[in-house]
Amino acid sequence: MDAGSVDNFISEQENKATSQKNRTRRKTITVLHLFLETKNEERKMEDILTAELNEYVSEFINSVRTKDGKEYEPSSLRNLLAISERHLNKNYPASIINDLAFKKTLKTLKTLNT
Repeated sequence: MDAGSVDNFISEQENKATSQKNRTRRKTITVLHLFLETKNEERKMEDILTAELNEYVSEFINSVRTKDGKEYEPSSLRNLLAISERHLNKNYPASIINDLAFKKTLKTLKTLNT
């Protein structure tokens, strides 16, 4: 295998990984939006006031289950919050992960870790 072939292989693998991450992000945000719909919330996540979103997200991470009905691992829930944070990061006034405005969400996550 020559250097060009190796470079192409690396590029293809990076592209596959990026595509997989993007699919996971879209799926996570879609699931969260579907949860919001079950709460009769028609606004997009980024249009919901911080206090309200805190309530929704804390309830969501407490109730979300895998396809086979099992609870998610704490690391998966942290990843879910990180994906939500990234989605909101552009225009949202608070950080799900770092702001006290999301204290209930963080306490819920901490409780699920024990």
